[in-house]
Amino acid sequence: MVNIIIHSDERKAEASRTLRDYGISPERATKAQQDMADCVAQKTNEAYKELRR
Repeated sequence: MVNIIIHSDERKAEASRTLRDYGISPERATKAQQDMADCVAQKTNEAYKELRR
């Protein structure tokens, strides 16, 4: 069984923006770099939401 996560366009854009912030081209990023960027983007969003409370 394969675990597949389908990301929204907004989430993909946030991960791409994070990669660019770290100086990595989103088109050339490895799977590990893409996963790292997705994680960083999601944790950043969580932190923003928490601060808005």
